[in-house]
Amino acid sequence: IGTSLLLDDEGYYTAENYDYFADSPILMGELTTAQTTVNDITVGVYVYSLDSTRNADVVLQAADSILQALGKYISYSPVTNYNYLICFLDEKTFQETGFPGAGALEHSYSSLFFYPGFGKYLSRLKDGLAQEFLPSLTPLNLHSNIIDPYNFETPTASEHLWLYEGVTEWGSDISQMRSELITTERYLNKLSDKITSSKHYRQDISLTDLSRDVYSDAITMQFINFYEKGAVTAAMLDIRLLELSNGTRGLREVFLELVDQYGKNKPFPEDEFFEIFVENTYPEIQDFFDD
Repeated sequence: IGTSLLLDDEGYYTAENYDYFADSPILMGELTTAQTTVNDITVGVYVYSLDSTRNADVVLQAADSILQALGKYISYSPVTNYNYLICFLDEKTFQETGFPGAGALEHSYSSLFFYPGFGKYLSRLKDGLAQEFLPSLTPLNLHSNIIDPYNFETPTASEHLWLYEGVTEWGSDISQMRSELITTERYLNKLSDKITSSKHYRQDISLTDLSRDVYSDAITMQFINFYEKGAVTAAMLDIRLLELSNGTRGLREVFLELVDQYGKNKPFPEDEFFEIFVENTYPEIQDFFDD
C-alpha cells in the first residue's frame, strides 16, 4: 500500500480532516518500493507494473539526481515525507482507458502518476517527478485564503493558479539548469518551446482571469497554458528581479522568503498578493504585474 496517510498503532490509516484525506491518494496492489532522502525529506516510490523492468528502483535511479537538485533549489525541508505513486499501464489497458497521453495529479504530500508501461518513458517521467515535487512549497506552504480551507462542495478558484502551476513548472526547469543537469541552452530551448506552445491557446485572457474562470467549460481546456505561458511569465519575472537586484535576488529567493513569511497555516489575502509581492521586492515589479 502506497499512501501518505498516517498508519496508527491499530493498523488503521487516519487523516486529521476530510481535506487531508481527499489530498492523500492510495495505490494498492503488487507494488515495488524504493526510498531516498532529499534534504531531510523521506521520499518514497511505489510502482505498479506488469513489466518487472519498470520498477521502483529503476524509477528512483533515474530520478534521484533531479530530486537532489530540487533539494538544493528548495534549500530546506518543507515536509517530512513525500511519496510518488506510479501506475504503469500495459498498452491494451492504456488504450482502453482512452488516455490521450500520460500525466500526474499533484498533492501536498504525494503525487499519483499514470504512464504507459511501454515505449520510452523515463525522460518524460523525470520531468514529471520534478514538477510534482514542488507543490510541497506551493500551494502547501504558500497559498491564498480563498482556498484555505478548500470548499469541496462549492469550489472557488484562486486567481493565483499562475503561482501554483506556472512558477512550479518554471522551478522544475531552472533547478535542473542551476544544478547542471541540463545546459543553459537546453533551458532556453525549453522556454522557447513553451512560448511557441502558448500561442495555441487564447491570447485574449490574462493568467489571472484564466485562474479565476478555470472551472468554467469555456476555460477548462485552456488550463495547460499555465505550464506554457505561466512558466514563461515566471522566467521573465525571475529575470526582472535579477536585473533590479544586480543578480543577487531572483524569483527563487523572493519565493522562499514569502514561504517563510506565511507557511502552511497562514494563507495570504487573495486580493493583496501582488501588493505584498511588490512590497517585498521593488516598485518596478508593479509594472510587470500590470503588463
